[in-house]
Amino acid sequence: MGVAFSAAKRKVMRFNVEERAFKVLDSAKPKPAPHHPLPKHIREKERYVVQSDNKNIHEKNESLHERLKPLIINSEPYKKPAEDPNRPLPKSRATLEEFKYGLKEPEKVPPGRLTIRSAMDLLGKHTENPTQWNTEALAKHFVLKPELTQNVLDNFKLLQVVQMEEPGYKEGSAGPKISLAQALTFKPPEQLTDGSTTMPSKEDSK
Repeated sequence: MGVAFSAAKRKVMRFNVEERAFKVLDSAKPKPAPHHPLPKHIREKERYVVQSDNKNIHEKNESLHERLKPLIINSEPYKKPAEDPNRPLPKSRATLEEFKYGLKEPEKVPPGRLTIRSAMDLLGKHTENPTQWNTEALAKHFVLKPELTQNVLDNFKLLQVVQMEEPGYKEGSAGPKISLAQALTFKPPEQLTDGSTTMPSKEDSK
């Protein structure tokens, strides 16, 4: 009986539900949903807080006025602070140029130190002419210790681009030119018992 009553009640509640929903939405001011009922002590507390706040806002507080009496405000013209000559502020608003090595190089370099530019120059001189620019000459030229200069030469090298030249290769071509017969009769390198490989001879590829 209860199941049948619930099913009938559900059908009655859903009867013409779309039209009723559009009617509520089309109304000028839809009726808001009811608030959740609050316990009585919470409602009384909220009402007391609101009333006390309104009372404090509109009433004069003598204690606060007494605290304002010793307060004195003196208006003085603004004085621009003096600039420190040792640390002047930047005056140029131009965009800074990008540094060559990603970092700004110091204007003064103490003896025994190297900037990135000086280190590249040191390695370049030694690479071009190692006889003339040996360890002693570089240490004297860049004001470095000979031991430090030798460590730099042993542990740092300049990057070099090496182009491998192959037979039959011409600039602008895709690679060495070979005939179709050589491509069809090409044999992969044979692996020997010791793990090394041997390339086929020209006679084998014919």
